[in-house]
Amino acid sequence: MAPKKKSRYFTIMIIPHSGGATFSFQLSLNAVQAFSCFLVGWVVSFCVLGIICFKLAGETTETGNLRQIKQDQQEEIEALAIEAVEAIEQIHTLDRAIHKIEEKVDHVFHPEEKYEDNDNPDKSLNLQESNSKTALKIDHDTTSNGFFASHSLSNSLLNRTAEKIVELQSKIPEKYQDISRFELHLEAIKEKQKQAEKEQVLKARKPVLWPYYGRITSSFGMREIPYRDGYQFHNGIDIAGSYGSTIRATADGKVTFSGRRGSLGNLLIIDHANGYETYYAHLDCFTVKTGDKVEKGEKIGCMGRSGRTTGTHLHYEVRYEGSPVDPRPYLKEYY
Repeated sequence: MAPKKKSRYFTIMIIPHSGGATFSFQLSLNAVQAFSCFLVGWVVSFCVLGIICFKLAGETTETGNLRQIKQDQQEEIEALAIEAVEAIEQIHTLDRAIHKIEEKVDHVFHPEEKYEDNDNPDKSLNLQESNSKTALKIDHDTTSNGFFASHSLSNSLLNRTAEKIVELQSKIPEKYQDISRFELHLEAIKEKQKQAEKEQVLKARKPVLWPYYGRITSSFGMREIPYRDGYQFHNGIDIAGSYGSTIRATADGKVTFSGRRGSLGNLLIIDHANGYETYYAHLDCFTVKTGDKVEKGEKIGCMGRSGRTTGTHLHYEVRYEGSPVDPRPYLKEYY
């Protein structure tokens, strides 16, 4: 018969300092081992749980940071989108201004032709705006692949949007330069037009038309007095013609006098507003009156022999800055 294995125990004695009775109790080795295993297991479980909680807290913090980054990027994308739209609108406005200037320039050179816009700036701008909207559109379906895919897409979209805005903004100075160049060109054209119109006005107001085409019977300068002895300075020329012949204005102007004046008889004076005045004397009748505006070649009266005269003729004078000048060099055109 095998000997019976003895159980091993631990005895724990408690001895108080007061000298009182001692206490003791026994713990079996198996109980101590079981408690030790339980204690070690509990500590290990607590440590593992702590590590898991720490990792979860870190991931939660990282997720919150990423969400905040995504929100910040989304706000930046929206701000960039607004800036892009403003840049597009600004370029659109500049294109319309350039388009109008081009129409004005084309109208200056070809006023009889209707301007056709073959290169429609609105069309090209709509294409730019469409491209910008495409660049700014967010494909929300990609978020189904996970948060990090959306984060990557936001970064890519943000970069594309920023590049597009930089591209649009780089075009704005060029558009302003185009407008300035067209405006300068248009101003130069307008200045040339004004100069040409001024020259046309001056030309129309220079007395170069014959008031009546006929034989000159008395020239400008010193001459014998026809109705008595002696000499006198003749301020104009005498043009012979038939009684009642049409007398015409030699340039555009305004009638400043129409009436009788001494030996000149029925006199009509036209101011041409460029330093020139013309006198038409010995008329039989007037067809215009003081204050009337007349055009070059317009009938202003009839030839006669009013005043002191030896016969029917027109006494015609040209005065510049108040002084009489020889009319002959001015008589270059015939009606």
